[in-house]
Parts: sequence; C-alpha cells; structure tokens
Amino acid sequence: MESTKRLRILVIAVACHPTRGSEAHFGWTAIRALSQDHHVWAIVHEHDRNAIESGQKSDERMAQVKFCFHGKPQQRSRHGLVARLQNWKDYYDWGNGAVELASRLHGEIVFDLAHHVTMASWRMGSILRFCRIPFVFGPVGGGEHFPVKLLSTVSWQSAVFEFLRRMVDIIGMLSPSVKLTLKTAKYVLAANEDTAKLMTRLGADPQKMRILNPASSFRRGRD
Repeated sequence: MESTKRLRILVIAVACHPTRGSEAHFGWTAIRALSQDHHVWAIVHEHDRNAIESGQKSDERMAQVKFCFHGKPQQRSRHGLVARLQNWKDYYDWGNGAVELASRLHGEIVFDLAHHVTMASWRMGSILRFCRIPFVFGPVGGGEHFPVKLLSTVSWQSAVFEFLRRMVDIIGMLSPSVKLTLKTAKYVLAANEDTAKLMTRLGADPQKMRILNPASSFRRGRD
C-alpha cells in the first residue's frame, strides 16, 4: 500500500517550550506529533531559543524540525495581572512581525499546510490569514466565562483581569481579523463546546469545525 505523503507544514507557536507546562508545553508537543509524519518548520519566540535548541539535542525527532526564531526577549512583571497584559501586547507585536517571516518562508518552501497552534485564543485571530497557505486554526479556547456570581470569591487582581477579559472579548467579536481568520481557515479546532459555539456565531463554518481538547490531543507527540 502506498505510504502517506509527507507534507511540508508551517507551524505558528509563539508559546513553545520543552519543559514548561500549560500552553508552552502544548506547543512543543504539537510540533513533535506533527513531525512524526511530516516535514515541519516552526516559527517560535526568540526568548525560548536556548530551551528549544537544548531540547532538540536530546530528542531525535525534534532535531528534524526547522525552528525559526522571531521576536525579542521580553522582561515580565512579577505582578500577575500586569504580566498577563504584557503577554497580550507581546503576542500582538510578535504576530505582526511574524507575517513577513511566514510569507518569506512560504515563498522559499511552498508549504502544503500551516497550523496555528499557540497562542490558543480566538480573540486575535491568526497571522496565517495573510499568508495564502491552507491553514488549521487551533485548538483554541476562551469562549467560556468565569461566573459573575463567583467573582467575590477571588482576589481583586483576578476580578480585574476577568473584567478586562470581558472587554477584550467584546473587541474580539467586532474584530475583522478574527472574522477573517474563521472564514478563511480550512479547519477551526475548538478546545471546548463553548468556544465552538462562539466561533460559529462569529462566522466559522460548522462543517469545518472540530472540538479537540488540548489536554487529550497530540498524545503521539509524547511517545
């Protein structure tokens, strides 16, 4: 039987790290899983260069991935709320610069597919909407909300962040970039049912929507 074609895949993973948890580890695991069957190029953040290059030395499969480092090392505030706001701004600035890099790489490599893996939020869309590559967006979350009646049980910093998050949600729902991402993506992967419903309301084709929880996906990437 004829073997499956090895595709040339471009991955966008601003959060990617071999030893950190949460989203950064998911970025690493997703890339590792894709590299098992395909040729992978990954645009990642410059501030993770040392950890990624070290991880490649100890992992034969990841050594085959071509990492493209972009951005500038960032200093984060020790204040949790401020650090989260810095993350949003950093991601916005990083994405604007990564468009040119992704387009240049596509001109050189001619990718079969692109996959925006992290950051996993629907609110800013994907830079891949500009790159003329068939792309997958997600899995992304953020459609779920913390119950208002429980805000009194959390710290004031968390309450303020939740309020700001709601404001960003409103901006995101009006954003042309978000709607264009959902309209042009070949597939949209949601991390949960709430986010799937939200992205459908914003214009994602239900026939191109899949629910794929990051906690249970890309398991092969850990083998």
